[in-house]
Amino acid sequence: MTASRDCTIAIWTIDNEFSIVDLQLQATLLGHREPITSMALSTCLRTVVSVSAGDEVLVWDINRFEILRRLSVRDTVVVRDQPLHSRLTTLTPAY
Repeated sequence: MTASRDCTIAIWTIDNEFSIVDLQLQATLLGHREPITSMALSTCLRTVVSVSAGDEVLVWDINRFEILRRLSVRDTVVVRDQPLHSRLTTLTPAY
């Protein structure tokens, strides 16, 4: 899986025969309006969470290649030298 500045996510299949790796494009996910800056994959839940430069967060179903939820990062508070649970990020629906 790759994310791009062209606002897309590409899902690839990998064929590894005879020590040759061949990538085949399986799907292209469209939905972001600004370049994608980060992405996280959950293989257990079969979902991807992607974040754009405009702080838009999309949750994707990678079985059906569609958006499950569109969120927006509103407030981010980072407290230095504190345990992870005290770093707060609030996500609110964009619609």
